[in-house]
Amino acid sequence: MRVLCLGAVLLLTLAAGTNAAIIGWECEDDGDGAVTMGAIDLTLDSQTGDYTLSIVETMNWAPAHIEGSFTTDTPTDPNVWIIKEITNNTGYTWDGYIFNIYMQQPFDITAASAPMGWAALPGTVSSGSFLDSHGYAWDYMGVVNYSSLASAYDLQPGQAGDFGAKVSFLGSVSFQVEQIAVPEPATLALLAVGGLFLRRRYA
Repeated sequence: MRVLCLGAVLLLTLAAGTNAAIIGWECEDDGDGAVTMGAIDLTLDSQTGDYTLSIVETMNWAPAHIEGSFTTDTPTDPNVWIIKEITNNTGYTWDGYIFNIYMQQPFDITAASAPMGWAALPGTVSSGSFLDSHGYAWDYMGVVNYSSLASAYDLQPGQAGDFGAKVSFLGSVSFQVEQIAVPEPATLALLAVGGLFLRRRYA
């Protein structure tokens, strides 16, 4: 029995050792007020070897950005779930959401998760020269598109939803997640009419 237990421990250790360990990390908003961050934590699932970066935040307008870095002990690939509990404080209803994920080295988006009644579609990661909405240049960019499956699941002002993306990358890396809330059509029409009214008033 003791031998079996030691063997199980050894197998778990070997499985966990196949990926890099994250020995340091940081994450914060960019300070422009578009997003207000609350609790944030990084945890390791010892069974899967995956990390989860859990972020509680309130989104005040779009686009919003969080940025940070992971420091690893080896140049192999850790897997990190970036899970954001996002409260809608924009004043309009969302029926879509977008994560633009930027890094300076190759990475993959291997999975995505969405609130109940929403679908998540992770895209392929492209290399090149990509400018975020602040005008900063990045070498790699991947996109996750989230969409509400019915108006009953749209995120109203004051409601929150969990949006997640699982990323895999090689070694230490800096990253940015650019978040864009998509207004549902009726709200979009009202926003357009409001913008037209303001344009006429101040023209």
